[in-house]
Amino acid sequence: MNPNSQRRGLYRAIAPTSSGHLPVTVPHEIYFEECGNPAGKPVVFVHGGPGAATSGAARRFFNPKRYRIVLFDQRGAGKSRPHACLEHNTTVDLVSDIEALRGHLGIERWQVFGGSWGSTLALIYSQAHPQRVTELVLRGIFLMRPQELHWFYQDGASRIYPDHWEKFLAPIPVNERADLLHAYHRRLMGDDRQQQLDHTKCEQGVTPFVNPHRHVGGARTQAEHEDQHHDHGAQRFASTQKDLQSPLPHHLIDDARDSGDEERCENQDGTPIARRDQTAHL
Repeated sequence: MNPNSQRRGLYRAIAPTSSGHLPVTVPHEIYFEECGNPAGKPVVFVHGGPGAATSGAARRFFNPKRYRIVLFDQRGAGKSRPHACLEHNTTVDLVSDIEALRGHLGIERWQVFGGSWGSTLALIYSQAHPQRVTELVLRGIFLMRPQELHWFYQDGASRIYPDHWEKFLAPIPVNERADLLHAYHRRLMGDDRQQQLDHTKCEQGVTPFVNPHRHVGGARTQAEHEDQHHDHGAQRFASTQKDLQSPLPHHLIDDARDSGDEERCENQDGTPIARRDQTAHL
């Protein structure tokens, strides 16, 4: 490595030049914002989670002099309305929203930039609408394959963060621990509010590996420090009823199933898009 070289950081903090809400499927309205150069190269930022929402830090991935930067909050996340709504909230719906937003903004083609769950959604959108994508930039790639979900929520991350894993494991009875994802889904999506609150607190103990980008070498990045009060929706599992009904377990359980639903994404030639558990074959 060149001793005189320095690792490039994020670009300077910038404010949105415009923002709004785009009505999509009732009852949803998608929050979006633009910043950077209005005449620059269009790029859309696809956030993670599911349910994490965008933040001021996300604007800083791109050179504001060269890019027309578009950010949006997915259904149920961030400033999109209604907050944490799971009705009509599937991957198919989210792909449709990205394409609706592109048309609303009058953008012919754009770069698609996604990380973590955002990389999954970016890949699916790009398969469904390849003619609208100039480049695909992925980071922290997570494809929602069964083996990845197993590593994340059953056996894998548990070996790296054993202290946090103990907190995550503690409230689940021994006879349910063979399938922790479904065990938490039943509790967080159930009707027992006290149980929701209790298990939300335990979910907070899993934060370091739910959101691995928050800590680098044991320290926060400056961008994350500046944005520490931003509402990260499902990743923070705030202790209110609306936040408890977060998109995270809903997407991981309901939308990752190979359920054979009639409503599906399609390629340009009409063939069905690979579901998340098939994306390893892309």
